[in-house]
Amino acid sequence: MDRPDVGRSLSPLPGSARVRAMRRADVAAVQAIERAAFSTPWTAATFANLLRWTDRCEALVLEAEVSDHDEPLLAGYAVLRFVEEEGELVNIAIRADLRGQGLGSILLDAVIAAAIGRGLRHLFLEVRRSNLVAQQMYEARGFQSVGVRKGYYSRPVEDARVMLLRLAGAEEEAS
Repeated sequence: MDRPDVGRSLSPLPGSARVRAMRRADVAAVQAIERAAFSTPWTAATFANLLRWTDRCEALVLEAEVSDHDEPLLAGYAVLRFVEEEGELVNIAIRADLRGQGLGSILLDAVIAAAIGRGLRHLFLEVRRSNLVAQQMYEARGFQSVGVRKGYYSRPVEDARVMLLRLAGAEEEAS
């Protein structure tokens, strides 16, 4: 199982990031990232079940080669849920020891490409009001704030900022 190296930050090698579909063998590493990233983490069983719901969700992982490791590390994951032309980025996370190096943006770009590939017109997400780094990443990709969910998060209780990205074809609707 991928475990962060305690006490030091890893650096991905240039051009080493690769996004692919999540597999059952990835679940333990994904759940470890989830536990480190969120105060109310999903269970391994939840991730395993996602792999069966290909008609309504897409689960992606990001692998990166890093110095001092022979094999690529599972650096992050994202889960896109969709119904008809609406999508929601329900989860995205990067290993704590690999954050701040652009891997989240690579993974977000892959989610947006997957949403477009599925013909989605709108992509929503919720983000903690205090998570300014994530909000900046979303805004840089064109997401706009469309609302607030009061008390949405627990541990600690915090509002969520609801953000929306209009995808291909959705611009005409907005006019």
